[in-house]
Amino acid sequence: MSHCRHIIAAFMAATFGLAVLPSSTRSEEAGKAIYAVAYIEIVPGKAKPARRLILDHTADARHATGAIAIDALARDGYPNQFALLEQWQSQKARDDYAATVSAQQFRAALRRLESAGVDERIQGPLFVESEKPAATPPIVVMTHIDVIPPTLDQAKARIKQLVDGNRHQHANLRFDVLVQTNRANHMTLIEGWKQLADKEAESAAAETISFRHDLLPLSGSPYDERIYRPLRE
Repeated sequence: MSHCRHIIAAFMAATFGLAVLPSSTRSEEAGKAIYAVAYIEIVPGKAKPARRLILDHTADARHATGAIAIDALARDGYPNQFALLEQWQSQKARDDYAATVSAQQFRAALRRLESAGVDERIQGPLFVESEKPAATPPIVVMTHIDVIPPTLDQAKARIKQLVDGNRHQHANLRFDVLVQTNRANHMTLIEGWKQLADKEAESAAAETISFRHDLLPLSGSPYDERIYRPLRE
């Protein structure tokens, strides 16, 4: 049976371009710390009530059993776009909170304001310096990276070089990479910076330009980089 599951996983990867994790791997990771990245888009004109709703939800989720870090973010230049960046002790802890009345009420209220469904991705650590919670940086950059499954090892090695060359360099506060639990070729690069000028300097650096050129032929979709700031009262 296990052999059949691996064959099916290989077929899905070849057919749909997905690096699918076997069920045995997923079950082994069930008790490990997990991350959730959710992208939220709101109907124009509804940003103010959405901000209030998201802030209230964040405050509630931070008190949940198993919550390590719950951050709400507002996208620079896009007043109707937000993100949630969560870290939990386990998938079960997050599932338990998602089943609470308050979490379900938040999702129901959000559906009345959103212009698209919440794009939520459950992830684990790939290149993460520390799983201890830290203050949210003034500038948070999140980039969705999708690579072609046959090039996954090559892409991961190149991404690791970028991480090692930038973490805590030139005013950097965070430079971590998460990997989607059900698609090993989908990753999220999370950067923290003191100010936007620091990120712009990193983007203009020769090593970053070289990385972008090297990653392009390995990519399965555009390099989706988004700049956020912490959502405040």
